[in-house]
Amino acid sequence: MPNRSPLAVPFLLLLALPAAAAPADCPLPAAALDLAGVVAQALCRNPDTHSAWLNVQAQQARVTLAKSAYYPTLDAAATQAHALGDSAGTDKTSAQLSANWLLYDFGARSANRRQAEQVLAALQASQENTTQSVMRQAVDAYYAWHAADEALTAAHSSEDAAKETLRAAETRQRVGAGTLADVLQARTSLSQASLAVIQRDGTREIARGTVAQALGLASPSAITLAAPSQQLPADLAPPAYEALAAALPDRRPDLRAQKLSVEAARAAQDNVDAQGRPTLSAFASDGLSRTQSASGNVEAGSVGVTLAVPLFAGGRYRAQSVVAARQLDLAEADYERQKIAASNELWTAWQSVRTAAASIGASHDLVASASEAHRAALARYRAGLGSLIEVLTAQSTLADARQQEAAARFNWHRARVALIKSSGVLNATVLATETESPLRREPAAAAPVTEAQP
Repeated sequence: MPNRSPLAVPFLLLLALPAAAAPADCPLPAAALDLAGVVAQALCRNPDTHSAWLNVQAQQARVTLAKSAYYPTLDAAATQAHALGDSAGTDKTSAQLSANWLLYDFGARSANRRQAEQVLAALQASQENTTQSVMRQAVDAYYAWHAADEALTAAHSSEDAAKETLRAAETRQRVGAGTLADVLQARTSLSQASLAVIQRDGTREIARGTVAQALGLASPSAITLAAPSQQLPADLAPPAYEALAAALPDRRPDLRAQKLSVEAARAAQDNVDAQGRPTLSAFASDGLSRTQSASGNVEAGSVGVTLAVPLFAGGRYRAQSVVAARQLDLAEADYERQKIAASNELWTAWQSVRTAAASIGASHDLVASASEAHRAALARYRAGLGSLIEVLTAQSTLADARQQEAAARFNWHRARVALIKSSGVLNATVLATETESPLRREPAAAAPVTEAQP
């Protein structure tokens, strides 16, 4: 039975919240936040997701506006007039009902509707991209916090090792086998280790502030994070780069958004080209008027068609067409530029995963060998067979190895999420470690455009 991602349920619950939720609607839980909680809080509180949702809502209204051009218009008017001057005292009452319907316009309405729908689809893809970016920032901040926390733990271990070295140097000095210089060197090494602890603690506090910023909080004091799982998948290597690059245009929402923007610019050009062409409209009106000095009511109505042919506009239509054509060219150039940038981002992320995967095993082996070397050097020094320089060198190597091991696992998690984001398939159900990477699946079809009903 496949493992269910622990992020799936919180994400589905998040979708049930109002898209324009305010931070007050996203209270922090009393329990420590796991990765799912951090992502849910970030999506609910981040103003970027709110702005993206508002843009989509506004464009859905524009689609409805574009569709309204296909319907007839119906207007009613009523007038009550009192004459002055020679006709003073004469009152006139009238009412009129009129209807107009644009029958044919050489595709102007159709182009305008297509443009509005393509812009809506582009904004929806941009909203998905914004959501992925917010999720990646939250995940990156979560793992950066824990990486800094483990780095602090490693620094404390190095400080303990420096204290042990100092005790050995002091013991040798007391029995006459060591020198004051050894003791001073050992104290200097301890001071350096203590300074590293202070620096790592500051780095951890900065990471806590980054998490608070990702969650829209002014202070990290209210945040407590749960430790991530220590289990890693058996296969840490990324999928083949060529397959990821080939699926990039279909998977990445920002590329889909830019491609849809090109289609919107093309529809805008069609709309501009239709502005200088004739239009055919039908009209009908019926009215009733009554004058106080006359007897009875006067009824008047009309029905007919209107053909409007633009003859001369001082070159306006030609200029508008050139502007629209150049905007289409710019949109296509932006799409090509964005594809290159996306490929570079994917390549960098792919290489980062490869490096991080290789670093995990290497850092573990490095700590094991450095620990043995340090124990051996310290034992030799205590037995009077080695020098303090050997101990301090082994101690420094062990401290560096511990720092690398502390960062290696979290660097892989962060690199993995960056690769998934660069591939365009990041969502809450794939953030947890899975046996099957979401990058190895077939790209999902783009979601259809949700059109507002007229």
